[in-house]
Amino acid sequence: GDKVGELEWKPYRLSMGRIRAISNEIRLPYVNELAYYLSCEVISPDERDVLLAVGSDDGEKTWLNGRLETQMDARGRSCTPESEMRKVHLNKGENTLLVKITQGKGGNGHAVRFLVPGSEQPVTDLKIHLR
Repeated sequence: GDKVGELEWKPYRLSMGRIRAISNEIRLPYVNELAYYLSCEVISPDERDVLLAVGSDDGEKTWLNGRLETQMDARGRSCTPESEMRKVHLNKGENTLLVKITQGKGGNGHAVRFLVPGSEQPVTDLKIHLR
């Protein structure tokens, strides 16, 4: 049967940049057939274009500053960092990142990175702020 519960936003600090199993980070009443959202402010010292690199187990949608940038409707795939990449624009100062992960059965997880276009090396001068 369907499981129904109360929904609420709770701030959590996750231990790594890549999560292999969200249930190892956060105690959940169940771990299959769910969706979870992650949000943060990405603070850039200047305006620039970067590559947004996302991986998920299973599906994902990622918004930057309210604009849908990546999405993958998938079931039964493992989390491979940088499965989806898209060139995005960061404003100087705060940029809102929102990620939705949809989980079917089995393992789950996600990964998000910002890369330098061309070299695909990590951008190292961004700050992340949780609200």
